[in-house]
Amino acid sequence: QNFGLHIATAIGINDGPKYEFGMTGSDLVGILRLGTGSGKIEIHTLTGSSGYQTFSVHAATDMTHQ
Repeated sequence: QNFGLHIATAIGINDGPKYEFGMTGSDLVGILRLGTGSGKIEIHTLTGSSGYQTFSVHAATDMTHQ
């Protein structure tokens, strides 16, 4: 198997395992459920146009982890 893209992101190496990831268009969406500063489930989006170096969203949802 081959990778379509192999690139480092702005998410720190120690934070990466805490996230669940998905894509929306060319942007990378990270969902952080545990250990958040807000105590809520958080969404963090890295833009594809920045090579996944710039966040376009840092948002705490109204949901909490059960």
